[in-house]
Amino acid sequence: MVDGHCMKALPYSCLLLTLGLSQAATLTWDSGDTGNGSTIDPAAGTWDTTAGNLSWNNAGTNVAWTQTSPTAALNAAIFGGADGTYGITIGGGLATQSVRFQNSGYTLSAASAQTIRVGNSSGNNTVVTVDAGKTATIGANVTVQQAGTAFFGSTGATAGGTLVIASGGIYEQSAANTWAMDGSGSLVQVKAGGILRMTSASSQFVVGATTGASPTLWVDGGSVSINGTSTQFILGSGTGDVKGTLTMDGGSVSMAAGTSRALTLGGQAGNTGTVNLNGGTLSVRQVVKGNVDATANFNFNGGTLRAVSSGSAATFMTGLTRANVRNGGAFVDTNGFNLTIGQALEHSNIGGDNASDGGLTKKGSGTLTLTGTSTYTGATTIQAGTLALTGTASIDNSSKIDLAGGNLDVSGLSSTFQVKAGQALTGSGNITGNTTIAGIHAVGSSPGLQSFSAGLQYLASGTLSWDLAADTTSNRGLTAGYDAVNVTGGTLSVASGATINLVFNSSGATTDFTSIFWDSAQSWLVIDLSGSGTDGGGSFTIGSVGLDANGASSLPQGSFSTRNDGGDHWVDWTPVPEPATALLGSLGLLALLRRRKD
Repeated sequence: MVDGHCMKALPYSCLLLTLGLSQAATLTWDSGDTGNGSTIDPAAGTWDTTAGNLSWNNAGTNVAWTQTSPTAALNAAIFGGADGTYGITIGGGLATQSVRFQNSGYTLSAASAQTIRVGNSSGNNTVVTVDAGKTATIGANVTVQQAGTAFFGSTGATAGGTLVIASGGIYEQSAANTWAMDGSGSLVQVKAGGILRMTSASSQFVVGATTGASPTLWVDGGSVSINGTSTQFILGSGTGDVKGTLTMDGGSVSMAAGTSRALTLGGQAGNTGTVNLNGGTLSVRQVVKGNVDATANFNFNGGTLRAVSSGSAATFMTGLTRANVRNGGAFVDTNGFNLTIGQALEHSNIGGDNASDGGLTKKGSGTLTLTGTSTYTGATTIQAGTLALTGTASIDNSSKIDLAGGNLDVSGLSSTFQVKAGQALTGSGNITGNTTIAGIHAVGSSPGLQSFSAGLQYLASGTLSWDLAADTTSNRGLTAGYDAVNVTGGTLSVASGATINLVFNSSGATTDFTSIFWDSAQSWLVIDLSGSGTDGGGSFTIGSVGLDANGASSLPQGSFSTRNDGGDHWVDWTPVPEPATALLGSLGLLALLRRRKD
């Protein structure tokens, strides 16, 4: 057990003072040649308790593996010798005081599910290590279980190696004790189908725990689960220079749905905690910095940050040193909860990243509220639920705001929300809060519908991009029809100089200016002012007029114009009369003039 003083600080920070493994023999795997004394000859073989299996070298004599029971160890295991490829078949339940891999190439696997218990059932301290520059693998059907206060890797600044948890392999802590990764450069890689899990109800999982340590937990398609509702998950927590990193390229890391704990970056002064969310899904209650004098960096780069509860909804992510939005973008899944990110989501300052980052994508039902000044440059995509901006929040550097199945709420801002010059508002959905357009307003992804409940004003630099997908005046706001905007409250106004660009050849469009549809006058209600909305006046100037779906121009057929009819804004089409019609009209006019002359 760790003494009371250590428990008050961080249980694992004093672990090394208390390791003191019991009087165990240290046996080294030596299955290649069991009769040549102290020379170690690694080879493939079976690790079991069969009396005649003399695969273990004990100070120059080969012996069989012995144990009191599958949960009570007598010996410690070393896998050494030259680097190579060594398949070790686990032939039954095993118990060992510790496991050390001194060379690369060992893979533990079994024909059916088997468990290697590291440490005795009494809960003593347990150790699994891989030497610096070396790699070992937990393979199919093998669970390596640590039940006491336990750690993987060397300690502090001592260099460590890589433990791979391959498909079908499991690495777990089953007791309510601290489990820590440690050492300089130590790495646990959880590959697809591999599992790392902490199954106890409490205690803590720490990546980086003693001075000089800098381990990494690399989730590369596998699964990491922290099942206890009181279990802490800390990246970097010890005295002084301690670093802990979680890198996700795929797979999942999940804290319990009912957890009362946060993912903590930098537990103590001088510590550094880093998350590299390159892929997969990270499911937590909250992300925080553990100490004001720690460094806490969260790098969004294509993976999803997902909420597991609303327990810390108002402070879901806040107080970090920096939250970078890298090329892959930030994906946040509110998962049905209403959450607030007070942390500014900043354009990456990491060398080599693009000038245009991956932006922010809001996923899941519920509301995500941003309160900081975010500087990411990519698109803001709202796939579901609502993205809200409050106070002095800003996403001014975002290239566009796309309503791709969700809504935007800017009613809580301290000033009117503006789509800036060079920025675009796209997609279909509802916008709550007064909005001004200084940039581009492109409703839908093809034709679509946007509704504004608290006002819409187009500035002189504003442009409405209007899309007609077929030869029709029906299907207002629908994919097979034309773009539409509804303003149901506030003031609708169009400043002098604001333009409307007409688009007829978007993806899937069937417009054809040679169709008989264009032989007669047509009108489209582009902006419908209703409810408590008021007309602030103004009308659009026609800007660009696009080609039809066949690449033909409308010019030989007629012309477009706009009008404001009591606050409703229309686009009108006036065809050029056919030659015969024009001739008859001219003859009729001539006859009329002659009659008047007579």
